[in-house]
Amino acid sequence: MSNNDPFMNDHVMIPGQGTWSAWLADEHEADTLTEVDSAGYVVTKSLRALKAARAKMTEDEVDNEIGNVAREFAAKTPEYRSLEHNFNVLLDYLMRTYLHRAPNYEEVARDMDELYRSGFFTVESLQEAFSKLSAEGKLVPHDGVWRNLTAEELRQISRECAAVGTETAANRVMNHYIKLALGMNAPRNWKSLLNNPDFADVLADAMYFIWSNADVTYEEKPQYKDRILQYCGNRFPTFELLSEAWKRCQQDERDGFFKTDAERALERYMTPIS
Repeated sequence: MSNNDPFMNDHVMIPGQGTWSAWLADEHEADTLTEVDSAGYVVTKSLRALKAARAKMTEDEVDNEIGNVAREFAAKTPEYRSLEHNFNVLLDYLMRTYLHRAPNYEEVARDMDELYRSGFFTVESLQEAFSKLSAEGKLVPHDGVWRNLTAEELRQISRECAAVGTETAANRVMNHYIKLALGMNAPRNWKSLLNNPDFADVLADAMYFIWSNADVTYEEKPQYKDRILQYCGNRFPTFELLSEAWKRCQQDERDGFFKTDAERALERYMTPIS
């Protein structure tokens, strides 16, 4: 494989084209792959036939096809960041999942060649690996980029909020939330991001989520959240500010601020005339 392989480029980490999209739990237990052709039809192919055909390809031909797969993956997955760390993690996943062994980082070209000839180096397999590894926080995202936490991760953070009674405890949960959201880009202390406008939204989301799950008096309703954030304005939503905003929100509820026009009209209709 040539040294110009774009998949190995430090700045353009990209894997290749390929239309093979069947995922085999064990290549020895099945002999089929499915191909989606240009018209969108699914066609079943023989894995053995594929391997036999690719076994006849020259090193340069395989190198070229890997580059094609790489470029298509890069075009379809702009969220992927080209770093050596990300490349190694992605390769490790593909090797262990499809060839059932760890990669040899001193023989990367050989591993890539084997993955392609075996039918497992495809845009689809790369995207599947990218999605799974990103969700697990194992890939370094672009600077200023974070991901939304999964439902299970939010439940985990919510359980931790039950023990939030001090600022130290709150900071510990904040650090965990930010670690999940930013992955490898997360700092040891979330407060180091306060002056970075790129992370203002994720910090505010994290703080609101933790506060709302830690305050046993809070009732989650869209109108309450909107009113609380309106009260906070451009200020960072600290626990103290959010708690004060919640008190104002509760007073608004008592004053009828959240009632609809229909509810107000019905109240006027039902009020006896003195």
